[in-house]
Amino acid sequence: MNFGLGLLASRVGFCFIFLASLVFYGRLLLREEAQLLAAQGEPYARFRAAVPCLWPLLRPRLPAGGRTPEWGQAFLGEVTIWALAVATLMFAVTLQIGITYGIIALALIWGMIAQVRLRRKRARETGKGPV
Repeated sequence: MNFGLGLLASRVGFCFIFLASLVFYGRLLLREEAQLLAAQGEPYARFRAAVPCLWPLLRPRLPAGGRTPEWGQAFLGEVTIWALAVATLMFAVTLQIGITYGIIALALIWGMIAQVRLRRKRARETGKGPV
């Protein structure tokens, strides 16, 4: 994200954005890791030793947890980002802001409906009745 923003800036602006984000995210990373270590202790220390911090791997280093993925929840978590990307693309193609707002509004409505459906499904699975 910062690289993309840097491309929109001047050369000095690019360097500033790059260095400022390095400082910001570096401090944020150190703070979050300290908080996780204080809250979770040894399990987080083992996780941190097994999983690289900023560089993803192509193969997992931890054994599978045995749970089935909840694809609906995963998709719901990303739908807003994808809707913003589609809305931005449509604005770039059509230059009509109404279409952009319409896509964002539909994504928000769809996200709310999906969230209610997920809550009801979980309530049925746990036996707590509809929420």
